[in-house]
Amino acid sequence: MEYRDTLNVTREIISQVTGLSPEELDEDASLAQDVGISSLELMLIQSKVEKQFKTSFNVRELRTVSSLRDYVELIRSHQHS
Repeated sequence: MEYRDTLNVTREIISQVTGLSPEELDEDASLAQDVGISSLELMLIQSKVEKQFKTSFNVRELRTVSSLRDYVELIRSHQHS
């Protein structure tokens, strides 16, 4: 899956959980601080992302995710391993 495709699917998942439109989700904005995503929403997003992309992340990996771009790069690193 190309970067842009992974980005669009991840944006759609975040949009479904938060109610924000995909266009409101800037790749480099902090999901927690700039977008205002709660820890509960992040857990729901993680669950949906793992199911969609048929992967799982450990806590250490998730701690490196602060932006949508970080999330997409983490997903892609699991797709290519």
